[in-house]
Amino acid sequence: MNERPTYKFHEVEHMLKSKLQCKVKQKRRHIQYGVYNEEQLLGITYMSRNKQDVGSKLEKDMSNQLGISKEIFGALVSCEAGRQDYIDLVT
Repeated sequence: MNERPTYKFHEVEHMLKSKLQCKVKQKRRHIQYGVYNEEQLLGITYMSRNKQDVGSKLEKDMSNQLGISKEIFGALVSCEAGRQDYIDLVT
């Protein structure tokens, strides 16, 4: 059974690049997003270069990589939470 996408690729990419102000590194198969507060790395996650939508399994993996719950991840994507909220949660 195919999993229904939870979020569109561009929604999550926007959250990572704009809202969390991630530093982006192009890797061979993935795009790496690192969240920094000043020079301190707070979290790092990856998305496929093929721009696939984010289903619940990938949402869980990305949330875990960033050190937050799926609920907070969703709040970041939907603009209910922001960069400072994320920093406060993980520091």
